[in-house]
Amino acid sequence: AENGYLSSAAQCPPLPKGDLNYDIYMGYPEMFAWDKKRCVAYVSNLYNATVSTWDPYKSVVLDTIHFPGLSHPGNSASPNPLHASGIILRPDAYHAETLEVVIDNGDAFYSDGFNVSGPDHLMSIDLKTKEVTSQLRLNNGLYAGYADASLGPDGNTYVLGTYSSNILRVTPDKEISTFYVAEPLGPPRLYGFTGIAHVGDA
Repeated sequence: AENGYLSSAAQCPPLPKGDLNYDIYMGYPEMFAWDKKRCVAYVSNLYNATVSTWDPYKSVVLDTIHFPGLSHPGNSASPNPLHASGIILRPDAYHAETLEVVIDNGDAFYSDGFNVSGPDHLMSIDLKTKEVTSQLRLNNGLYAGYADASLGPDGNTYVLGTYSSNILRVTPDKEISTFYVAEPLGPPRLYGFTGIAHVGDA
């Protein structure tokens, strides 16, 4: 075992049959990533901007990562509407060393795309220490509504935004560029992309 988790020298055991319960206060689960190295899932808790480590074999939350200055109790959309959304593992699910999670400004959604000022961040967490190693500001003031992320076959992180539909490319060196954006950019911004995945080498 590593840090008390199941060892997956071969592969993780089959999940138990029946319902699996994820039970944590204000833990509205948005996304999850399955760690095939430790046999646990990482779950982004949308409404309080945290990430929990979940053991599906016991249906228990093992720990929860809070981001100073960003995470919050989650009992109100105001004055702190930050969400935790997209979540990925680096370099992959079998050899996971780093967790990346999108912390997004929910007001982009509450305002129907009028407020794209952020803040929106891509957080990097060392899975051995559970410490934040990087906090990258994503927004440029033109488009936002970040809701998901995917690791591309080129090693870059692709962060998806909803208002207007956009995809940011983030390199391992934390350089940001716009991979795609739908025009027009100005308000009213149309409700757009909500999920992202890559298929093969595409």
